[in-house]
Amino acid sequence: MEKAEVLKVLQHIGSFNEIAECQNPVFKKRKLGFGFSFTDTIERFNIKILVGFEINFPLVMPTFFIDNYGSLPLIPHVEKDGKVCYTHEDYTFIDFEQPGQIISETYLLTKKTIEEGLKKKNLQDFADEFEAYWARLDNCEEIYSDINISADPIIIKIGKKENFRFAVSDETQRMKNVSRYVNLDEIGITYQNAIFIPFTINDVFLPPRYHDSLGIDYFQSILKLLTAPAEKKLSRLFSTTTKNEEYVIFSFPQKNNVHCLFGVKFSNFKSTGHPLISNDFAGKITPISFDRLDKEFLYKRGGNGEAVPEKKVLLIGGGSIGGFIGEELIRNGFFDLTVVDADFLKSVNCYRHLTGFAYVGKNKAKAIKEKTESFFPHSNVNAIDIPIEEALRKKVIRIEDYHFIIVATGNVTVNCFLNKLLSKFNKPILYTWNDPYGIGGHCLVTNLEKKGCYNCLYTNDEFYNMASFAHHKQDKTFLKTLSGCGSVYTPYGSIDSMQTAILTVKTVIEIETNRIKQNAIYSWKGNSEIFIREGYKTSSRYEMGNVDLEERKNSFANEKCKVCN
Repeated sequence: MEKAEVLKVLQHIGSFNEIAECQNPVFKKRKLGFGFSFTDTIERFNIKILVGFEINFPLVMPTFFIDNYGSLPLIPHVEKDGKVCYTHEDYTFIDFEQPGQIISETYLLTKKTIEEGLKKKNLQDFADEFEAYWARLDNCEEIYSDINISADPIIIKIGKKENFRFAVSDETQRMKNVSRYVNLDEIGITYQNAIFIPFTINDVFLPPRYHDSLGIDYFQSILKLLTAPAEKKLSRLFSTTTKNEEYVIFSFPQKNNVHCLFGVKFSNFKSTGHPLISNDFAGKITPISFDRLDKEFLYKRGGNGEAVPEKKVLLIGGGSIGGFIGEELIRNGFFDLTVVDADFLKSVNCYRHLTGFAYVGKNKAKAIKEKTESFFPHSNVNAIDIPIEEALRKKVIRIEDYHFIIVATGNVTVNCFLNKLLSKFNKPILYTWNDPYGIGGHCLVTNLEKKGCYNCLYTNDEFYNMASFAHHKQDKTFLKTLSGCGSVYTPYGSIDSMQTAILTVKTVIEIETNRIKQNAIYSWKGNSEIFIREGYKTSSRYEMGNVDLEERKNSFANEKCKVCN
């Protein structure tokens, strides 16, 4: 809408006082096309409100600012330039045919945000979004961090290389990992001591006001919230830090189980003691915000919301399904992974394998390790490039060391061998495979109880997988070839393997969170049109509805099974 049209809408609403066109620089900085001002009285404060519009309004919401924010008490959800964060636009439906309604309703949200702040009803929001407020302070510097949140004050490290800085726990692995995260050569990195100070969830304090000079008194005041034992431990650390430049990192837990992290750098001072206990500090104070690389934070931010499990997984088979399983396991917090596969990646397999052409000729397990560790630096992938039978015989791996075993070999004989061996161990074993032509995929969970194993699916006269969506009597084989025996393959695509991998990893998470407690067969069903057109027949299990499949998922144990019975 044009400026004149928006002005008419504002005037027509009739609830805004002293509407005037405004040329405030904040509109240009926020890339708004034009704006207006008006006044309102909120909680006895006379407030001048600015409202800015993008040219494509009403497809986007208006932006409201408090022009005289500096004269008001500190309230949440107001940014450095006075912008009021009243909602998250990405999650809001906008009825673009009602511009007047959009302006009225968004201002009501804006006014409510201001009112709650002035009434101190939403002070807790400062704690929930403390890092964002801190990062907006004048002259705030951002550095990387990988800190293991401690319950007590401790010494951590500040790594330096030229103008690059990062904060890291005094742990060998975390110090090495930083170079993986940011592609930094470890040669030439120097470290200095810094202090890490954690607060409890009950220690509530406000961020400093924007533009105010950040003084030593702010930090000395929040230290008074520490308990006596924590204060005593902290006092022992002041003599262990360096001089002339001091870093201090603070943390407190938030209600979402994530720890807030913020820091400060003291520099250009001549005090003989640490700045935090100095009575005559005179130097430069620089707020520090963090680009966080710690896996606890990143996983919470981008994973499924569950706690990082810290469980070891053995993945037997690094083919089409196994590769995607490995990556999804790491994405979901299972960072310690061992992959066993003796096969090498061929060009004909690239379009349905995780790693692709860049890894042709490489062992599949090693290719998975190389790709996933480069994409997810917190991961620790152990690649074993010999057959699983040999790895067990030579004791290269010990089943006892793992919390989950996933078998994705696609080889029935090997799976039956492993089923007999692994059934002796008291830990979840999952078998996973695809049916041809994308008609489905399966994940069998065993070892959660005594009866019901992989062998049970083949305890019939024809040695046929009773979970399959393909009928056991077919007029021809499922195997295809493009150029002779050297290119024989079972037809299914990467999208089928990905779906089976997702099913498998979701099942692992359900077991880990104690939501799956019984042996079961889980399946996804695909479209059978191509399968039938090629002359194949579906099984009676495929013809079941999803409700029946769910109800019968636990009913596969066979009393005649020689392994589990």
